[in-house]
Amino acid sequence: MQFMAAIKSEVILSFLGLGVQGQPSWGVMIDDAKMELARGVWWQLAGATGAMFFIILAFNILGDALRDALDPKIK
Repeated sequence: MQFMAAIKSEVILSFLGLGVQGQPSWGVMIDDAKMELARGVWWQLAGATGAMFFIILAFNILGDALRDALDPKIK
């Protein structure tokens, strides 16, 4: 769960301009893509947010599956 929080924190800080500078980041990609959205280029924003959404979803599902498999209280 902390790994997902770290990803979200990095994206938010990078979007606000407080993250790591000069490195690729979803937050920087989303910030750059919002300027292109006014010209009708939506796929950059959709790609960056979609990638972030699916990686967070995958880690949530993995965490739930591990908890179900390893938690002795559930059995």
